[in-house]
Amino acid sequence: MTKKMQCVGLVSLAMLLMVAGAGHAAVSAELSPAARQDPGKNPYRSATLKIKNDTSREFSAVRIQNKNGGPTFIQPAVILPNEENTLTVNLPAVSLTEAYDITLHADDKPDSQALEALTARINWPADMLTKNEFINPTVYEKHDQVLPRWPVELKRKIFFTISAGVILLIAILLIPRPALRTALLILTVLSLTFVLGFMLSKKNAPILNVRTEGDLQIITCLRTCDIAWGKLPEEVKNKWELISMEIPAPIYQAEWQMREDKIIIRPNQYSMLKIKPDEVRIFRNIGSAVKDEGLSGNDVTD
Repeated sequence: MTKKMQCVGLVSLAMLLMVAGAGHAAVSAELSPAARQDPGKNPYRSATLKIKNDTSREFSAVRIQNKNGGPTFIQPAVILPNEENTLTVNLPAVSLTEAYDITLHADDKPDSQALEALTARINWPADMLTKNEFINPTVYEKHDQVLPRWPVELKRKIFFTISAGVILLIAILLIPRPALRTALLILTVLSLTFVLGFMLSKKNAPILNVRTEGDLQIITCLRTCDIAWGKLPEEVKNKWELISMEIPAPIYQAEWQMREDKIIIRPNQYSMLKIKPDEVRIFRNIGSAVKDEGLSGNDVTD
């Protein structure tokens, strides 16, 4: 009986060691302010992301988003197995302490599944905060009434087209022969639909309005539109409205708008965002100096 109990004890100990070993083989992340800040990344602040990979897997992309929501940053990376990997990421320094969800992926595609989900906190020094550069209602007070308008000439053409169509339909209804009347009604409705669709197409009625004022981009849309900046992949070039090759930083009216923002930012590649009708969005060129727009001007340079 004693030997049997000893065998059971040894097996249990072996299983505990295996579980402990499996639990040790994990991935962890740490975030801290970078020792050197690049003024060319203003208003973002550089952070050092350390990923300790105690697994045998290699990861090729990192996705970072504030736990409270907001912009999603996707960055290609080489996370080697069984090593501590260090990356530099650029983030908004909006509050002294922030928590981020960090996921690791096999590639940097938007629909890539997360292979590891991590959490990391960062503590920013007070003199590195850039909250006022990202959340600035003063800028919107100057531009939130700049909404897109349908061109007057286009509205006039649409009015005359619909009027002529209605008159034609009334005339067709007076035709006594049912078969001919039905055929002409169908043909007229289809023709009107085609003509109106052509008149409202992107070629004749651009849905996107971009105004540039200094280092600001003020963007509005007549209808829901997908906009992008940077070097777009071939498969999405015809689906997104390209604003410029340079990727700007978003400015928000309030913190709630920042937390609800669905923008995807790929540093040094491209950014993508869906804008709703009559929505005003304002962006600032990265690296530009803060001007007299009610901003704090709390740049950090070495």
